[in-house]
Amino acid sequence: MIATQNAADKTQKFLDDFKVSKPVIGLPGLGWDTPEMAAAVSNAGGLGVLHIGFKTEEEIERDVAKVRSLTDKPLPY
Repeated sequence: MIATQNAADKTQKFLDDFKVSKPVIGLPGLGWDTPEMAAAVSNAGGLGVLHIGFKTEEEIERDVAKVRSLTDKPLPY
């Protein structure tokens, strides 16, 4: 029971830290991992994710700026 409560406490802390009201994480994937999708998931109460694996530094900066312009929710790095 202690391990279960500890896991629940850590989960709640994560949700609180990222201001996530619904435990939903937007999984990145080629084709649907747009700044607009990441912001929409965040605005709906989930944790929006922006895939940056194959992007240049300039593309990452552009996409992060776009997400920030569409939501005031925290952006995990």
